[in-house]
Amino acid sequence: MLQALSAADAGATPCSVRGMTIDYGNGPVLRSVDFDAAAGSLVAVVGPNGAGKSTLIKAVLGLQPTVAGQTRFWGQSLRQARGRIAYVPQRGAVDWDFPVSVREVVAMGRYRMLGWLRPVSAAHQRAAVEHLDRVGMADFADRQISRLSGGQQQRVFIARALAQEADLYFMDEPFAGVDAATEQAIVDVLRALRAEGKTAVVVHHDLATVRTYFDSLLLLNGEVVASGPVDSTFTTENLQRAYGGRLAFIGGALAPAPGA
Repeated sequence: MLQALSAADAGATPCSVRGMTIDYGNGPVLRSVDFDAAAGSLVAVVGPNGAGKSTLIKAVLGLQPTVAGQTRFWGQSLRQARGRIAYVPQRGAVDWDFPVSVREVVAMGRYRMLGWLRPVSAAHQRAAVEHLDRVGMADFADRQISRLSGGQQQRVFIARALAQEADLYFMDEPFAGVDAATEQAIVDVLRALRAEGKTAVVVHHDLATVRTYFDSLLLLNGEVVASGPVDSTFTTENLQRAYGGRLAFIGGALAPAPGA
């Protein structure tokens, strides 16, 4: 099981981004982004379509080239801290037809501890099932990943990230297109991570649940519109600055207009 962070991490910032600028060649996608993800916090990255949310996560993880900027993890480089970081990509970015079982997918999260090309031991197999149990998927351990529903597949990839026993988690739209049971399972995992002193940075699209699920907010639209605790940052004024006319009132609450 995941363990609480050591006292040596007290006061260290799990993720600190300064001056992040990304340009695909037609002008900046992100401009001079600064933000910090505090220890033991759940951070929502929110903004309209095309705001650069997923691009930022990929750049922070070294998966997207940058024009300028620096990211430090507990004061270290990505290379130094990589073993403490886990990533859950968007579900659409995964080849779900690959012939592998649910247990094998989760066991992939143990490779950092095993070393590549070494067999997965019985202990690591048991650990994989334990992490599947955390997301309610232990009964599906031997099923091929392609035979699961979208929500079930998402839970498996959350379990794979948990199997890495990381301290910092990046999740790209984990709630997108999932059923209510999967959404609750992911929320439970996030809250458990926070209770263990872990940090999660989550690209999120549902404005109605930001206050309920998260502690901090990074509001983007090509640049940082606002950043800080949800209570003081998740305001109508800041949302309108980010979304402009692409906000609508639905059921008495602000929500992105269709296509936003």
